[in-house]
Amino acid sequence: MHSYDALIVFHPQTTEEKRLAILKRFEKRITDGGGAIEKTDNWGLKRLNFRFQKHKNLREAFYVLLVFKGEGKTANLLRSALRLQEDVVRFMITRTILKAAAEPEEISFPAAPEEKPVGEPK
Repeated sequence: MHSYDALIVFHPQTTEEKRLAILKRFEKRITDGGGAIEKTDNWGLKRLNFRFQKHKNLREAFYVLLVFKGEGKTANLLRSALRLQEDVVRFMITRTILKAAAEPEEISFPAAPEEKPVGEPK
C-alpha cells in the first residue's frame, strides 16, 4: 500500500454539514477500494492567492487535507468521485514517498600502501 495526500478545495458557500457529508462519501470510496484513512485535517476558510479560470469571483475557499493509504486504483476511485462533485472547486492527489530515517553510513577507504623512498643515493 502507498501513502497519498489529497488536498480538496471546497466552494466557500458550501455548508459545514454538506462538506462533512461529502468527505464521508470520499472516505467510504477509499475504504471500499481497499484503502485506509490515516488523517482528515480541516484547514478551514483560507484566502486564495490566485484566481481559478472557471471561478474568477472566488476570493476564498475551504481547504481539507485527506491523508490515506491504498493502491493506485483507490486513488483513481477518489479522483473520479472528486471530478463529479460540484462543490469541489479544485483537488490534488499526490503519492507521498516516505524514506526511513537512517543514520548516515560510515565511509571506509582502502588502506594506503606504505610509501618507500624512490631513488635514494647509495
